[in-house]
Amino acid sequence: MRQPPAMRSPSRRDVLAASGGLLAGLAGGYVARPRFDTESPPDPAPLAWADTEWPYPDYDPQRTRNPPPESTPDGEFDEQWRQSFERVFERALPVASNGSVYTASTDARHARLDAFALHDGERDWQHEYTAETSTRRPRVLAPGDGAYYRFVQTQTAPLGLAAAQSGEVAWHVSDPPRGGWTVGAGRLYYGNRSTGKLHVYDARTGEGLWTTRVDDERLVVRSFHPRHGVFATSLGRLYALDPADGSTRWDYPVNHHVQNGPIVTDERAFVGTWNSDKRRVAALDAAAGEHLWTYPRSPAMVESKEGATVYWFEVGAAAGGTLLVNEYRVDSRPDALHAVDVASGDRRWRVEPPEGAKGLSKPTVVDGEVFVCTTNDRTALSVLDLQDGSVKRSRPLPGYCPSPVVTDGKIFLQLSEALLAFA
Repeated sequence: MRQPPAMRSPSRRDVLAASGGLLAGLAGGYVARPRFDTESPPDPAPLAWADTEWPYPDYDPQRTRNPPPESTPDGEFDEQWRQSFERVFERALPVASNGSVYTASTDARHARLDAFALHDGERDWQHEYTAETSTRRPRVLAPGDGAYYRFVQTQTAPLGLAAAQSGEVAWHVSDPPRGGWTVGAGRLYYGNRSTGKLHVYDARTGEGLWTTRVDDERLVVRSFHPRHGVFATSLGRLYALDPADGSTRWDYPVNHHVQNGPIVTDERAFVGTWNSDKRRVAALDAAAGEHLWTYPRSPAMVESKEGATVYWFEVGAAAGGTLLVNEYRVDSRPDALHAVDVASGDRRWRVEPPEGAKGLSKPTVVDGEVFVCTTNDRTALSVLDLQDGSVKRSRPLPGYCPSPVVTDGKIFLQLSEALLAFA
């Protein structure tokens, strides 16, 4: 079973037993009422999942996008099934676990949570919520035996847990704080971007366990590591918080703010930072918060005869001592993918998409191969060699995929109007 280090012991049966059969007996319509003033909050048992599942948008709560070798398909990437979608405002990155692929979407005043059978793409179940105001920023996670969902500005059940197999709602919170969130150590950690508070729920029951705050007016939870803590950001600071009580282990100033990440691996935390002329990647010691290196060495702005060319960098994936970094540009030149040594911050290689393509998706790394999609006039799924960035194979796609999911011997590609499964 899969969990970050020190969380491998519970089996899926143990998880169900620890929850008192909650997700197995939802027909009674139980809905937990969170409490934030519990005098002696319980210590939740960690959730468990298989290594080859993909329960988080970036594979795991550390955001590595690095599943094990057995996740890769054995075939030639033939299309196995396709689920067509209507065009919507926003669609969350898909996740896969418990034999299903989960996705969430928003459209005007509607929000939807869908579960499709992993082997044939048939819809297992769907929840639809109607709101008095527009909805946005859908997000779904599926560690353990349920699917956690969140829709911003939805009036009905904007944050909750649905049973993985039946779709029955186990619990919901009508008006949670606004901010980023993740699940780890059996808890759901939620940052409040208006007050700087960290709200912590029991992930199985939805009970509010405790609330604390940092010395800041804004807090957005971004990732989780069982030893190094809950990573959250404000407009000018990155925090590592203790998972047990929310106390600050260390904080690191970021001018102006964290653009994406952190990816937490190899005892380091990697973040994409954003400033007027220094949109770069910073590597920090995950245990102490000490700055280790910055990539690239020079500012991300180049003056030319045509004026200032601005580009920025975001962390993409990490595996085998290599950090993959996306380079994005605002001019007509193509984006690029960089491979950086995690120990030194030195570049190993840099590649641009093939002619006719402008953009590159978030990468996924499996067994020394990099899966990445290209966009614009040439949409394709390509597999690169992690050692040198050379293209090993490629196949065209009917549209752009922002993030390939490689899991359980399949590749899932979510396009604007379809979900594809290759095997």
